[in-house]
Amino acid sequence: STVSSRLARMLRQDQADRQIFADTPASTWNDPEHVAARARMGENDAQRRAEVQEMLDAGEVHEPDDCYSAAMIFQHGTVAQDYLKAHRLAYQAALGGHGPARGLTAATLDRFLLTVEQPQIVGTQYYTNGPCHMDPFDTSLPDEARLALGARTLEQSETLMRAVDQGLAWDEAVAEAARVPVTRTHQPLLQQARAALAGHDLIGGYAMAVAAALEHEPGAKPVVEGAFQQLRTELS
Repeated sequence: STVSSRLARMLRQDQADRQIFADTPASTWNDPEHVAARARMGENDAQRRAEVQEMLDAGEVHEPDDCYSAAMIFQHGTVAQDYLKAHRLAYQAALGGHGPARGLTAATLDRFLLTVEQPQIVGTQYYTNGPCHMDPFDTSLPDEARLALGARTLEQSETLMRAVDQGLAWDEAVAEAARVPVTRTHQPLLQQARAALAGHDLIGGYAMAVAAALEHEPGAKPVVEGAFQQLRTELS
């Protein structure tokens, strides 16, 4: 459709704007040409978000691929609401069967939480200023939920951070983490989500409910919606 082709084009432009930084060492990012490129990228990002918002307002974004493209564009926003919008779009895409959208659902939730001065809950945001770390990070979410959300287990993340600290390049550290064995228990998550929400753990309960919905547990979607409204009201 026209909507799909427009969104796909915008996503390609979004990625192209970032390629200059992927292709050059971080030590050069303060050079005048990179500073100018970053400013242009910020302007382009804002324009793309405005264009996607018009499509959302018109009710034109439905397909999983389209929701994913829109989420990718909004995750490069500047404020908490951009990340929350990206999270919801990624969740819709993941519900529709879009594989990579699971990881984006997790990453955008963590990014939103950190922006509103809450600890990340899934564990997707790494910091390499000094020893690699993920703080602030609430590690209480079960690994089963992390895996359902397309994220690494705690042991995998610890392996990745150790590898970075030992001097491995990021891609090599990611590969090292991927070699850590993972056992899926497929234990139901909705019951744990409800218990967490009843115990006033809104963030943990919401994250587990999202994981349950993505694993197609019956009854999970309404729990996600109720918790999301509460999350948006209390944290935005």
